[in-house]
Amino acid sequence: MPAATTTVLLLALGGAVLHAGSILSGEPQAVTLASTFVGSYLYLAVVATTMAFVAYFSLLDQVGPHQANLVVYVVSIVATIVGWAWLGEHLPVVTLAGFLVIFGGFLVVKWSELSRSVRDAWVRTRG
Repeated sequence: MPAATTTVLLLALGGAVLHAGSILSGEPQAVTLASTFVGSYLYLAVVATTMAFVAYFSLLDQVGPHQANLVVYVVSIVATIVGWAWLGEHLPVVTLAGFLVIFGGFLVVKWSELSRSVRDAWVRTRG
């Protein structure tokens, strides 16, 4: 079964199980459909969950688990930039330093592939 199909089915199953658990535990089921709630819910359901899982599992199919797990490191950068751009959150210097550490980690992990690409490009331009 394709990764996207598996992801969607498992997300739906997980949502149903969690909802059943909330009913069994006595959680209130009333929801006020304010525009902020609907917008937040749609963002979390469509962008932050479904698209992210589909992208991740598609990457697993294409590049394998080692390469696909590199996406996990990018998530914190994207979340921080979105918080800064949309919510006006402050970016402390230590956060920017963390970005550099993540970038350095990418360089370490991908060094052989990057150096091979640079070498090949150098040969093509000189050849």
